[in-house]
Amino acid sequence: MYQRDYLLKQIEMMGQFLRKVIARMQQLPDDEPLPPVLNKIKAEFQAEMGFDPEEILSMNDDDFLLLLDEKKFNDELLDTLAEFYLRLGESDLISLPLKLFARQKSLAICNKIESRSNTFSMQRSERIRELYRLLQTVD
Repeated sequence: MYQRDYLLKQIEMMGQFLRKVIARMQQLPDDEPLPPVLNKIKAEFQAEMGFDPEEILSMNDDDFLLLLDEKKFNDELLDTLAEFYLRLGESDLISLPLKLFARQKSLAICNKIESRSNTFSMQRSERIRELYRLLQTVD
């Protein structure tokens, strides 16, 4: 039981970290040089989550979702990770091809949650619709 509580606490801490990163991405000033900011976010992400967010973008969806299963991410953390990749896909921090990959990862996560969840989420449903729309249009 102690190990389960410890894992849940670790997962909760990862979720808090992701929410902080998302907030920081949304508050970037327009004149902020992007490479240093992106490198800092990547380093923090890798230290906290255990993987590089850009390496994940190059993985196929099945391998990506398998990695998340191995890390025992719960639905709440997966939802936060999906939001992170959606925000990354909307930002100017990365190139257009990487934006599309980020959106695809967000969609894969949302679909995974949707397929295994017993509850309906209007927010998740809206995010899925938005992701499909974003993936059909090219910035």
